[in-house]
Amino acid sequence: STLYGQSSISGIVNLTSKMPEAETSREAVVEYGTHDRKQAGVDMTGALDANGEFLYRFVGAFRDSDTHVDFVDDNSYLFAPSFTWAPSEDTS
Repeated sequence: STLYGQSSISGIVNLTSKMPEAETSREAVVEYGTHDRKQAGVDMTGALDANGEFLYRFVGAFRDSDTHVDFVDDNSYLFAPSFTWAPSEDTS
C-alpha cells in the first residue's frame, strides 16, 4: 500500500479508542488456529458507582503463535485500561 496504494510512508495507525460506557458490558474471546495460534482477550466496561460518575473500561489480549516462517513468532500482549470521571453533565 505504501508503494502503490494510498498509505503514507510512515504506515497506518488505528486511531479508534474504546471509551468507558455507563452500561455494563462483558466480552471474552478464546481462539485457536493454524500455526499453533492461541489467542485470548477480554473487553469489560461499566460504572463503578450507582450515579455513573465513575466509569471504567479494560481491554486485554494475549497471543502466542508461530508463523509460516521457521523461528519467527507472532506473539503480542495488550493491556489497555481506561477511566472516566464525569462529575456533572457539563464536565467529564
